[in-house]
Amino acid sequence: MLAKKACVPSIYHQPKVAIEELRPFLKKLCSYEFIDDEEFNGKAIQFLELYEKTLEPELLWRLARACVERSRFTIVNGRKISPEEKVYFIKKAFELGREALKQAKESSSGAHKWYAITLITLMKEYAPSDQLSCFNNSKKFRKTLAPTDGDVQAEIRAHLERAVELDPKDHYAWYILGTQYRAIKDQEKASKCFEKAGDIQVAI
Repeated sequence: MLAKKACVPSIYHQPKVAIEELRPFLKKLCSYEFIDDEEFNGKAIQFLELYEKTLEPELLWRLARACVERSRFTIVNGRKISPEEKVYFIKKAFELGREALKQAKESSSGAHKWYAITLITLMKEYAPSDQLSCFNNSKKFRKTLAPTDGDVQAEIRAHLERAVELDPKDHYAWYILGTQYRAIKDQEKASKCFEKAGDIQVAI
């Protein structure tokens, strides 16, 4: 395990070095689907937070991913996750996801995909909610998630479309995109996405 004091300061100035040192650990976080492993999730968050200030997008979106995954757990290490803790992690995922997209200059499939998943989680669980003081108004909530016009569903689809454009082999991103088209009753596009997801899985 790398010591925080020994490695973090130098890595702040050399984000690419961080990627190389963390590569074996980060490999699992490249998996397309959710990682249902609470022990790994805890370690991922603890470890990646050491490098959060590097602003390296490939680290940021993985930390955002780990945070949104944590927000979906009900029990971790035998302890029930409180509503406040879930809110903390989903807010952190949202903020990290936005920063990852900014730093990646729109060129990271993982950043787009997991930001979209974060938005889906926010809309499903907290839209609107007194738990999230910055999102406790429906109009403000949607405008925060979709700054251009407040259309959060369109925002989600746009990020997923970009994700599959950058990584067309991501069957899970195709599947989620299909569910988003199905939600707006565009069955033709939904079917194409589901078919694409199925074809990729068969090929694998």
